Amino acid sequence: AERRRVDDRLDSFRAKVVALGLSSLVAGLATAPFALHHFQLVSLSGFLANLLAVPIVGTVAMPAAALAVLAWPAGVDAPFWFVMDLGLDAVLAIAAYAASFEHAALRLPASPAWALALAALGLVWAIIWRGPGRWPGLVLTAAATAIGVAAGSPPHLLVAPDGAIAWRDARGVFAEPTSGFTVDLWRRRAGAGPTGALGEIPARRCDAAGCVAERSGVAIAWPTTLRAAIEDAGRSDLVIAPTLRLRGPYPAHVIDD
Repeated sequence: AERRRVDDRLDSFRAKVVALGLSSLVAGLATAPFALHHFQLVSLSGFLANLLAVPIVGTVAMPAAALAVLAWPAGVDAPFWFVMDLGLDAVLAIAAYAASFEHAALRLPASPAWALALAALGLVWAIIWRGPGRWPGLVLTAAATAIGVAAGSPPHLLVAPDGAIAWRDARGVFAEPTSGFTVDLWRRRAGAGPTGALGEIPARRCDAAGCVAERSGVAIAWPTTLRAAIEDAGRSDLVIAPTLRLRGPYPAHVIDD
């Protein structure tokens, strides 16, 4: 009888571990489309972090918080808040450790909004239905996420209202200027990482009046003065001058104020 009780406890423990693992896996997969769209990354260490952190939240932090609320009217809630704080510190330590791995997250270009909407629709379908009826929703979510990754490449040319430009080719993503708030946003959206400057636009020629470069046989100019913009509009294919206002028509395609 004693052996049977031990076996039952082991079976119960295994079932709880499996349930915890499945819930962590489902949570990670369900949030992956949203993390990809908004943060341009998919966590590879989140599963391990959840396995360690969720039991601490459920057995330490949350019970301590509930007891603290109950003890607050009597003025004896401080010890419970202290225990909750210890639990949360442990969770943060686990998160920091999981994020410290060299390949803790996979950085990818941002997925399109339509891909996120289809993935969310699939998740809602899978939640509403039971049994085999939920599989179409899961398939839709997986397909939308995969297609979103494939379709998530940034545009070949980006122009910001402040005059910053960036372009993408087979060699990478380049910008002028190579750093700044706008360029940082572009870098993240392109899946190039949260820090560091982008490379200078290849083969660019600059002077006090602006810069010119050629991409795939297209002459592109981004002047800084109105006179240079008018001159470039007569000899370039594309003129980018979002801080200036040119009065055309001109042979070149002009992006101005």
